[in-house]
Amino acid sequence: MTKTVQNVSKSGSTPGSSAAALPGEQLEYCITAVNRGSMDLMNYVITDNFPANTTYVPSSAKLTYDSSALSVAVISGGTGVSGTIPTLAIDKIGSLCFRVTVN
Repeated sequence: MTKTVQNVSKSGSTPGSSAAALPGEQLEYCITAVNRGSMDLMNYVITDNFPANTTYVPSSAKLTYDSSALSVAVISGGTGVSGTIPTLAIDKIGSLCFRVTVN
């Protein structure tokens, strides 16, 4: 799995392992999973917590797999997001992306 972050409030920003941001700016986090194994993975869960000093942007979480959108849930208590890929096939990619606003 890899995780990237991008400041989507600044033009020219590119995804990376960290991003500078000021209060009020939005960051987009993406977690990407690739099945490099020899068998399909069943009920593959991708979960991430919201960073400290940020507020989740409602309805911004998107879970995609093989060009299909899957459902994502905000974790009870509003601490993060989670989604399940029913079958993560060999050499296929699933991604969970969400946005937060810096407090």
